[in-house]
Amino acid sequence: MAGQDQDAQAFDHSVDVLVVGTGNGGLTSAVCNYEMGSRDVLVIEKADKVGGTSATSG
Repeated sequence: MAGQDQDAQAFDHSVDVLVVGTGNGGLTSAVCNYEMGSRDVLVIEKADKVGGTSATSG
């Protein structure tokens, strides 16, 4: 597919909640959704480390 990242992989799976990003908001959202009953929560991150911009801010 044109413009698709070469590292992208096919993914065929259903989840209750998909969280994009591992910053404070993303991780908080994932935990809150899990605690409220969503047992299939998937968190994805484009960077090679967890934390998003929260990890790089002073």
